[in-house]
Amino acid sequence: MKETKLMDGWTWKGDAGKSRQSKDKLEGIWVKVYAGNSLVLETARPESLMRTEDW
Repeated sequence: MKETKLMDGWTWKGDAGKSRQSKDKLEGIWVKVYAGNSLVLETARPESLMRTEDW
């Protein structure tokens, strides 16, 4: 997961009693491999990602 910070001059106004961390869940992976301009491999797990999601 990518960690980010607020830009200078911005402050966190969230509830001080709650965690400032986020949680995320990986639902799948979709990989495309190119050699120059040629697509040489495309795969996804689950395979349904290629039908239900936009690249």
